[in-house]
Amino acid sequence: MLRQSLAGLALALACTLPPPAAAQQRIVAPDGWTPSVNAATGTIYFRCEAKACVPGSLVSAKRQPDGAQDSLTAFRANVEQRGAAVLQASGGAYRAFRIVTVYAKEVAPIRAQIAVWVISRADGGEEPTALALVSNGQTRFTLVSTGKDAATVRKNVETMLPIPFILTTLNDDAKARR
Repeated sequence: MLRQSLAGLALALACTLPPPAAAQQRIVAPDGWTPSVNAATGTIYFRCEAKACVPGSLVSAKRQPDGAQDSLTAFRANVEQRGAAVLQASGGAYRAFRIVTVYAKEVAPIRAQIAVWVISRADGGEEPTALALVSNGQTRFTLVSTGKDAATVRKNVETMLPIPFILTTLNDDAKARR
C-alpha cells in the first residue's frame, strides 16, 4: 500500500513539474529513423532502422553560425581541403579521397549545397559520406550522412534537408508559448 502511494505521488509530481530543458525540445524524424541528441554539442543524430533508408545509416544535423552560403565552387574547394586534411591526419589509415558529386538542390525555401565522396581505407574498405550545407536564408545547418554506399548517403541526406528547419520552427513556437 505504501509502495503504491509513493508511486502515485511520484507520478503526480512528474505530471505537475516541468520536464527538463532537454526533454522540452521536440524532435521529429521521417518514418524509419530514430533521433537522439548530444546535448553537449547540440548535434541531432538520426539512425535508420528501416529498409527504405538502409539500416545502420546515420545522418547528423548541427546548427552552424548564421550567414550567407558561399558559392558552389567555394563549397567544393572546402570539401577538397577537408578531404586532403583527413588523408594527411589518418597516418596511412586512409589511402584516397574521391569526390563523387557536388551539386546544389533547392526545396523552397531551403537551399542546399551537397557533396558526396568516398574515402578508401588502407584495408581495402570504403567510407561513403555526404555533406550538405543547408540554409533558409540566414539560418544554416550542416547535415552529414554515412552509410553503405554513395547512393544511400546521397538519398538519406536529401531526405533530411528540411528536418533541422522543421525542428527549429517547432521548438521556437514551443518557446514562444511558454
